[in-house]
Amino acid sequence: MKLPGIGFRGRLLLGAVLPALMIASLLITVFLERYQADLERSFRDHSQTIARQIGPAAEYALFSGSYETLRMLAEGTRQGDASIVSVSVLDRHGKTLAQSGPPPQQEVALASTLQVKSGLLLTTVAAPIRQTAMPLDASATAWDGSAGSPMSGVVGYVVIEVSRADLIARQGEIVEITVMILLGGFLLATWVSIKIAAGVTRPIARINRVVASIGRGDLDARVPHDSAGVLAPLEAGINDMAEKIAAAQHELQDKIAAATSELRQQKEAAEAMARIDVLTGLANRRAFDEVAHHEVQRALRYGTPLALVMVDLDFFKTINDRFGHHVGDQVLVDFARILAASVRGVDLAGRWGGEEFIILMPGADLDEAVQAAERMRLKVAAAPTKIDGVSCGYTASFGVAAFSAREPTLDALLGKADRALYRAKDQGRNRVEIG
Repeated sequence: MKLPGIGFRGRLLLGAVLPALMIASLLITVFLERYQADLERSFRDHSQTIARQIGPAAEYALFSGSYETLRMLAEGTRQGDASIVSVSVLDRHGKTLAQSGPPPQQEVALASTLQVKSGLLLTTVAAPIRQTAMPLDASATAWDGSAGSPMSGVVGYVVIEVSRADLIARQGEIVEITVMILLGGFLLATWVSIKIAAGVTRPIARINRVVASIGRGDLDARVPHDSAGVLAPLEAGINDMAEKIAAAQHELQDKIAAATSELRQQKEAAEAMARIDVLTGLANRRAFDEVAHHEVQRALRYGTPLALVMVDLDFFKTINDRFGHHVGDQVLVDFARILAASVRGVDLAGRWGGEEFIILMPGADLDEAVQAAERMRLKVAAAPTKIDGVSCGYTASFGVAAFSAREPTLDALLGKADRALYRAKDQGRNRVEIG
């Protein structure tokens, strides 16, 4: 077909420019669709990962009613990622228990499965917090007071709002890049069509195959470069664009991996904090129970000795009343330091509650435990304690018990040690008694 008013050079220009534009448009369309879909999917996955990983860390705080811990968890999550606008922790009825940042701007359904709602500027994710920890009293009902199994059910929700500003900026940047590449390709194709009259079909076919490969996800596909070929600049430009696409993809994957790693570290740190007494740094009651149940089962199975020491600071209320709770807290910290320095590496020292502490001694019989308790008692009594210029020496009473296969439970062992402790306090304090 002969176009009126267009000479050979014009037809050659059209013959070179139109296929080039079609190829570039196809490449840009495929690339933009794939890249923007990958960006959107990665953004949603990142947002959902954040919401999911907050849940296990918030579970114990919900269980214990520690709203301050929930607030700190929400604040730490928001500060750890600049794209997070707000973090809210709700109870199972939708009441806000802790919040960092402004209230959520988008309403999202609270359900037993993860819910996502994306707006123009924000994406809101609501993730259920499920009960996984077994209460101390396994016969108890769900710990929010309603009937049901303590091992299952939604006990709260995490709602996060993530800004889409970075995502929108990235999408705008890639559109600008592709427009510039399209313009450069157009100019390059025009120059080539004017200068060269032959050898166009074969290079274009090679380019088309590479573009199709890139569109299918093969980001390593490249045009075989012939510096003497008529389409050498176009080949170089497409290869350069493919390099940029691959680099952008790798950069995105690296950022996702880094964010995932950071969230995993935050989760591990939160889980560790949930098992540590914040004031003393010793194991808390939950962590102690987990280890103690395991050691009791091992002692029962293998017949190895196991001892338990319960400790109570003498007249601790008097210290608080006389010097104030700040000094009382420092006394607890000082005692925990002495305790940690006095036990073996296999022993587990924990804070049982208030001014009461507990030590689990695997492999130790009753005599060894009594000797260890006596050494600790003497260290405590001899340690000079001066806090804020105030001398406030203190003593401690110890109750020691040994595990017996005739009473093969942790509760029985705790009961014996507790009775021995109260006997020590009744008989004048600052002494060691055997249960």
